[in-house]
Amino acid sequence: MKTQDMSDCLNRIYNNIFPSSPQTVENGRLGGKSRIIGKADDALKAFTNFGGQGWLCTADCNEVQIFDENSDIQGKWPRWGEVYNSETGKSLHLRYLGEHWLLVTYSRVKDQKEPHGIITREKLLGKCKGVDRMLVYEVFYRLEEETKLAPAQYRPYNSRFIGFDKEASNG
Repeated sequence: MKTQDMSDCLNRIYNNIFPSSPQTVENGRLGGKSRIIGKADDALKAFTNFGGQGWLCTADCNEVQIFDENSDIQGKWPRWGEVYNSETGKSLHLRYLGEHWLLVTYSRVKDQKEPHGIITREKLLGKCKGVDRMLVYEVFYRLEEETKLAPAQYRPYNSRFIGFDKEASNG
């Protein structure tokens, strides 16, 4: 089945199952560029300078911080975080790996060098000290080749944070 046929088929299925909350399946691909940063303050500066809305967990703060471009981020030792900049259409994932920080910038890929797959949007409930928010992610499914043991199939390959669901936010 072609990628376009698959995305059309999945859109029809989702819309029949969830008519009040239609799911969008699109053709496309997500790409990422990673970099390693050795100092906590440099990692935090790169994260906060990215701009946009997101969440951050630091070792010296006892709660997950939800923020936008106008918020002050507390803490000095970042552990995990994700931020989405709607102006650039890019997401940044931060993760502490023991001796350094990995920062990965994700965006949609427009070139045709690699085969495209399908991209879905998925919502996950995040709970932060009494604030319930739905975190929205784009998930890229890549078509895996047929093997002797399994037919060709779409499998999750990577994902990125793209903001909070405004309708589900209580805070």
